[in-house]
Amino acid sequence: VSEAHSLVGSSGSYGASQLSAVARQLETMARRDKAEAADGLLAQLEAEFERVKCAFALLRQTEEA
Repeated sequence: VSEAHSLVGSSGSYGASQLSAVARQLETMARRDKAEAADGLLAQLEAEFERVKCAFALLRQTEEA
């Protein structure tokens, strides 16, 4: 639960609102002990994390150019 909560805050701070929203849903599921619903959310979280990671990589390349 605490890991999901940390991800909610840190991703929100960086403007990754969709990543933050999915992490918040995971946090809620964890607090409600609904592990069966977490599988789909984990896949969403991984996909969104990859999207954000790519966006930051492109931003970094742009700043270095």
